Amino acid sequence: LVLLVVMWTLLSDIAYLRIEAGRDVRDIASGWIRENVAPGSSFVTLKTYREDRYFNPVIPETLEHTVFYLVQGNDSQSLFRNHKFDYLVLNEYIYKSMEGLGSKHPLEHYRQFHEALANSGYRPIKELKNPVNILGVDFSHSFASHDYTIVNPGIRIYRRE
Repeated sequence: LVLLVVMWTLLSDIAYLRIEAGRDVRDIASGWIRENVAPGSSFVTLKTYREDRYFNPVIPETLEHTVFYLVQGNDSQSLFRNHKFDYLVLNEYIYKSMEGLGSKHPLEHYRQFHEALANSGYRPIKELKNPVNILGVDFSHSFASHDYTIVNPGIRIYRRE
């Protein structure tokens, strides 16, 4: 039994290390955007604080890029009402928090954004996430989301219909 526990722990650690050693999902997302989005298209990405540069992909310079700060006091409704971006990029840190708690989210600005997004006409077209697996075994459930979200954030790309 001890050997089984040690082997399971070792496999999950190796799966995690493969994520860290592999190609960064933010780079994969940037490449997908570069290859699949017409130059001149407009993007909006979200940040939760000014120095937040860890979760989003780099948007190519051939595209118009705006950052929206998902913080108390910013009006999510006006983001979608007053601006017509072609694409929206959300990282896992934001979309999992919104989807998991929805209208019961303790932060009002997350609740407002979730509602605004649902009524915005944006639909997901691509989701990128490196699997935390080895030998066909998925170890994603073995880690709290914060354990690997910084090294492996999921990226969702939405397009306005």
